[in-house]
Amino acid sequence: MGQRTRRPTPYDSGVMEELVPAITARVNELAAQPPTTAESGGVAARAEHLRKLGVALLVNGRQRLREAHLEDALPRAYRILELVGQMRLFERGYDAARLPPDDEHVQRALNLLEQKKKESFFWDETNSCYLAPRMPATYLLTCLGGPMGKRLSQEADKGALPPRLRNRSILIHGFQASATSRTDAEKLFHGMGDLLAEALGDDWTRLEPIAQSLEDPGAV
Repeated sequence: MGQRTRRPTPYDSGVMEELVPAITARVNELAAQPPTTAESGGVAARAEHLRKLGVALLVNGRQRLREAHLEDALPRAYRILELVGQMRLFERGYDAARLPPDDEHVQRALNLLEQKKKESFFWDETNSCYLAPRMPATYLLTCLGGPMGKRLSQEADKGALPPRLRNRSILIHGFQASATSRTDAEKLFHGMGDLLAEALGDDWTRLEPIAQSLEDPGAV
């Protein structure tokens, strides 16, 4: 039997060496959260950042579905669900990454999470504040009043691919694919699109064309 010829890779031609600076710059751009200072516009600037990121993830996730990369698409959908809650908190004047522990609404949310034995806020020891992932952000929004807290809870509980399956994905902690059906994945993204459009309101028509022209935020 003859020796199998190894197929060339981007590393062989030096392409990766040329791409690394561009990839690094893109990662840094996406990771750069606007500072929550008065000079920068504070939490309002962070809310706008999350609006753009949410639409970009939706467009990118739909592209993954078109390419039949179902498992790769799922984390984007779940991140949109989390991001909408965090975005709405910023819009309400709460920094989702620096929640004051003595705030009455934060305390109410903490008590509800404890009563229902749900995932709670993360404690930032360095800055002596709370951070709000998906579930706590939803509870805090409910305590603040308005329909979005309930809307996020309903979206999280329904469907064939609920967020609780995220950690079972082979891309997170699991050992097999969570996305076994393209139909289920498409339904999930349809729901996330409706949710994002509802959360953004008039900003949806402003931001969707921008997202279409963005570089792929998940390719790096």
